[in-house]
Amino acid sequence: MQHCQWTTRIGFQGQDYIGIRSEVGPVFRGIVGGLLSLIVLLSGCANLSRESAPEKPPVLSPPKLAPDAVVVQAVFIRFPEEQAQALNDVWRVVDESVVSLSTRRALHANGLQCGVLVGEMPQVVRARLKELNTKSPGNSLELLGLAAEVPSDTQQLHCHAGRRKELALRPGLNEAITVMHVRDGQIQGNTYTNPRMMLDLRATPLGDGRARLKMTPEIQHGQPIESMRVSPNKIAQLPDIRQQQQVWDYMAMEVTLAPGQFFLCTLTDPPRGLGQAMFSTRTSERTTERVLLVIQMVANPLDDLFAPEDVEAARLATDRG
Repeated sequence: MQHCQWTTRIGFQGQDYIGIRSEVGPVFRGIVGGLLSLIVLLSGCANLSRESAPEKPPVLSPPKLAPDAVVVQAVFIRFPEEQAQALNDVWRVVDESVVSLSTRRALHANGLQCGVLVGEMPQVVRARLKELNTKSPGNSLELLGLAAEVPSDTQQLHCHAGRRKELALRPGLNEAITVMHVRDGQIQGNTYTNPRMMLDLRATPLGDGRARLKMTPEIQHGQPIESMRVSPNKIAQLPDIRQQQQVWDYMAMEVTLAPGQFFLCTLTDPPRGLGQAMFSTRTSERTTERVLLVIQMVANPLDDLFAPEDVEAARLATDRG
């Protein structure tokens, strides 16, 4: 009977520590060979099994947008008074001509300005937003939404063609506020109790990836009043509790945005009228800050090439709204 000899050396980082000399016979060699063959066979089957196994579908499918949906993101960025000039400089890269001339005149007379960003977002806006959203112990009130009347968090709004979506600027004030507004050269003033500064936001998909946004300034005020409204399917009446509304239709801002474009709105310098009431805020430190509204168009799935009837339905829904 022939024997096989080998020496095994166990090493660690290039150093040999132990040498072992062993002698085995052919029976032992046969057992080892069989085990090695079995291991190779099983490993091949395992690989084949992994390659041939179908992938399991996800438990939950990602939500799909409605055909007439328009998704926008809105964020309010506050600037202290010492940064007022920096906010004014932002308007160098804003195109106000996207809004009709008559509307621009009405807005300016009432202390408002708006337009579409041309080019990159100014660094001063990015820096201020980053500062407001920094997670640090000294910024806890900001992160809790208690640093000012207007929080700096980002809202994602799913709008449907022609339907109202409320965008709250100053959600609720405990004190009454007097607002001076101008129309056709005539100055009027009203005092509002329990006021909530809002924008009535409505979106219409255009079928080519773009959407038309219409934003109308309003103030909800007074004690809530209960009434009845017809349900969307028009087969039932539902209770509706809301405040009185003061709406400035002649200052409605209409713009067309493509995905990724930004709409900006803020008060004029110096602050005055409706713009000052809507786009200035008091902080927890009893200071006043100016507010810049930034709206970005995110998504619009409607395509008039493949679904022209949906585009027409969206247009009719907007006309009815």
